[in-house]
Amino acid sequence: MIKRDNKGKFIKGNLGYWTGKHRDKDTQEKMKKTQFIKGQTAWNKNLKGTHFSPETEFNGELKYWLGKTFSDGHKEKLSESHRGERHSNWQGGISKEPYPFNFDRELKELIRRRDGYKCQLCGMPEIENIRKLAIHHIDYNKKNCSPENLVALCGKCNPKVNFNRDYWTKYFQDKQGGKNV
Repeated sequence: MIKRDNKGKFIKGNLGYWTGKHRDKDTQEKMKKTQFIKGQTAWNKNLKGTHFSPETEFNGELKYWLGKTFSDGHKEKLSESHRGERHSNWQGGISKEPYPFNFDRELKELIRRRDGYKCQLCGMPEIENIRKLAIHHIDYNKKNCSPENLVALCGKCNPKVNFNRDYWTKYFQDKQGGKNV
């Protein structure tokens, strides 16, 4: 049996499903007919970039921009339209504010220990995460570093809670036991 980790990825060193098994003769013949002839060049060998036919569908929807290339001027205009105050997630420049001095390693470790070294959204243990758990401010106020306002989140969940802030504030406040933060 193939062994997988908790994320569903194969564990290195395990043998594949078909190792040691044999296919019947009909299946072997079908596979031989469908495989490329040795020396045949792949259809996409010399193509540069991504080229799709107009018929290409993703989730039943035609993507009109696939395969199109944009001029440098157009790329610059697109880039400008998604920066700073024009970006849909702009919060008035608050990301530039520094964290207070009391938001330090000791406080972060205290919160991780309090939360059992598990993400408080998906439950992933810190040991299975690539990095240490991030410490999230429930009310999104960097200056409010009281332990009741902080929660440990994994690397996948931390960016997720930066959208729909009212929902996540209420969610974590309810999870913390309704304490006012």
